[in-house]
Amino acid sequence: MRLRAKGKEYTKTFHPDDRRSCKVECVCACTGLLFFLPLVSLPGSKFGRYWANQGLIMLFCEILMLIVGFLLSWIFGLLALIPFIGIIFHIIKVVALIALGLVALFVIVLQGSFAARGRAIDLPFVGHFRFIK
Repeated sequence: MRLRAKGKEYTKTFHPDDRRSCKVECVCACTGLLFFLPLVSLPGSKFGRYWANQGLIMLFCEILMLIVGFLLSWIFGLLALIPFIGIIFHIIKVVALIALGLVALFVIVLQGSFAARGRAIDLPFVGHFRFIK
């Protein structure tokens, strides 16, 4: 299996009326926490199921980022207790946590903009997995 830095586009496989009718629900699904919204509100929409799948993958990535952030915070928080050089570890911890948050926010906004325009483009690196078919 090869990792794709750029997500594959599936826009042409969905009917234009289907893409037009469920844009709001698909944008909400991009946040991760509301991945189920297109499944509940539009159960027959293939475009909604696609974005529900992408939202579920985004939720998994957000949980993974939270775990990594917690571990980084814990490790660098302990290293920050070292006298004199501890401030360096504290700065590294803050920068790493801000970077994780910005990456998550960027991907959510990027995918939300794709869904708002009625395009179906996978998440970078992990979007090719299909949990909801």
